[in-house]
Amino acid sequence: MDNKKWDKVFSGRISQYYDELKWLYCELYNNDMQAFEYFVDMLYGYYSNRSDVLKDWDEARNVVKDWFSGNDMLGMLMYTNCFAGNLKGVKKHLKYLM
Repeated sequence: MDNKKWDKVFSGRISQYYDELKWLYCELYNNDMQAFEYFVDMLYGYYSNRSDVLKDWDEARNVVKDWFSGNDMLGMLMYTNCFAGNLKGVKKHLKYLM
């Protein structure tokens, strides 16, 4: 992590969880450090490409530590290819729910 050229905000955030993230990743992926380094570089790439609005939301969430536990939000994770083939398929499924 020392030789990475990450900006100050990302470096500060990931440093809080880096060791645990590395441990969990390596447990899942047989200590493949090359894959882990690729993973954290990918995380930084996604972070770098976030809009300023989303980065502001990120910062606001740091202030309200339990933001995710409110009852005014709903989230879901799914593998679209297994659920509906692609995003257009997901849209068709959602159309039936509305």
